[in-house]
Amino acid sequence: MDNYLYYKYIHSISQFNILPVTSRCNFHCLFCSHKQNPPGLETLTIEDLKPSDLEDIIDFLDPEKKIVIGESATRIIEGEPFLNSYLTDILFILRKNFPSTPLQITTNGSLIDEKIIEKLSHIKPLELHISVNTISEKYRKKILGLNTCLKTALEKLSSYNIPFSASIVALPHVTGRDELEETIMFLDRTGSEIIKIFWPSFTEYTGENPVRYVNLDELKDFYKHIKSLIKTPVILEPPLLDDVTAITEGSVAGSPGDIAGIKEGDEIISIEGYEPKSRVDAFNKINSLKNPAVTVRRKKEILSCNIIKDKGEKSGLTFLYDLDWAVVDRIKHVITDNSLIATSHLAFNILDRALKKEGLDARLLPVKNLFFGGNIACAGLLTVDDILMATGKEKNFNHLLLPSVMFDENAFDLKGKSCFDIVNNRGFKCDII
Repeated sequence: MDNYLYYKYIHSISQFNILPVTSRCNFHCLFCSHKQNPPGLETLTIEDLKPSDLEDIIDFLDPEKKIVIGESATRIIEGEPFLNSYLTDILFILRKNFPSTPLQITTNGSLIDEKIIEKLSHIKPLELHISVNTISEKYRKKILGLNTCLKTALEKLSSYNIPFSASIVALPHVTGRDELEETIMFLDRTGSEIIKIFWPSFTEYTGENPVRYVNLDELKDFYKHIKSLIKTPVILEPPLLDDVTAITEGSVAGSPGDIAGIKEGDEIISIEGYEPKSRVDAFNKINSLKNPAVTVRRKKEILSCNIIKDKGEKSGLTFLYDLDWAVVDRIKHVITDNSLIATSHLAFNILDRALKKEGLDARLLPVKNLFFGGNIACAGLLTVDDILMATGKEKNFNHLLLPSVMFDENAFDLKGKSCFDIVNNRGFKCDII
């Protein structure tokens, strides 16, 4: 591993508590983001992590935070963790060094059999995030490029009491709405704690691919329909919200929130006397407290309960992701009368509502993701060139606020450009928030 890759690898571990174990994948998904990248985008691959490699890096992990395997927060490509033949050995080493630290693995589930599940049952606390997409063998071949049966593995996880959540990249025009519903109903019966439905994303480099043709209005209608059929919390990603009201999507079955009686649609209006500013704020506040007293609004009723849990223990309440209020607090500290706040199209309405809630008459600029194109509309994939294009005709400002998620730890974007390129190009002051 060269010095640059090693630096990025250690940064992933120390900054996000994410431990990359492989860049290899056994699937060829229609919606794979790596096949849709613009030319020139830097991506990094690693060789399979070996148990002997842990000795030099394990001290960079934080035992007070969940250790995550199989999710990317940097430019390192994360593959299918179970392709690494040493994975269970690595997990046992982590458990030996961090006896009570939760471990999370994101996997496509295709390589999980009962032998592996039996080993995983000895590494608790452990949770799996499984990219299910469809349980139909016919459509798994068509969508994922590999004809594998996932039903047995999911049923075995439940019998070994290994908690898992599931995700689906929704392609109802490929599988049919009935197959999408059948998959979700199966996951509900099998014990998935949460089911996430992803609206497929595509770039201008996607070509003629079925992911281009998902009707968002139809998907939102299906989302409302399926929520009415099952108790398992269902999350739509991205949620396409336009408010910051702390309304729950329900509670994981058997969780402290479920036992306390909190239901889908309940609005959290008070937590130990504290009024949450957003869904994310409510989620974090409740999870941080021991036995929090919570007041909810359920239609016209005001109800109170205690969520019996330890400090730092998850409540089991689920929320759509709206806004981390720390962003608003940072804006309040640096904003001036001549500030312009650059934001993604997805975040524009939420941030506008949040700032007005704080009494800030802020000027927001939604920025198009021109580098990726397609339906990409998130701040994390914006570039300096996107910002320069969007601000080209804007007037009467001398201070630009930029979302921190579009930059790496050295303030470089995905194309290797810095916020200082904006300063040098346009001459106004920039702050990253």
